[in-house]
Amino acid sequence: MIKAARRERKLTQAELARTTGFSLSHVEAVENGRSPTVPYNTILELMNAVGLDIRGTRLNHRRPTLDDIRAEEEEDDAAPRMGR
Repeated sequence: MIKAARRERKLTQAELARTTGFSLSHVEAVENGRSPTVPYNTILELMNAVGLDIRGTRLNHRRPTLDDIRAEEEEDDAAPRMGR
């Protein structure tokens, strides 16, 4: 997800590393799933740098219905935005 968003913004891994202050090898490892454990704040900072955010939702063990998706979109539209 981070890699795709970074590419959409036409950023290189080196540019993302410079922007966030992480090393190039760390950004590459996170993007490619080679880092066994990544702290929450690292993921959040990388996601924010490429225009993504993390959203908490209720755990759902079933496939969402169209009504579920519409209700979720309405909640998203009404929710205040958090950012840096």
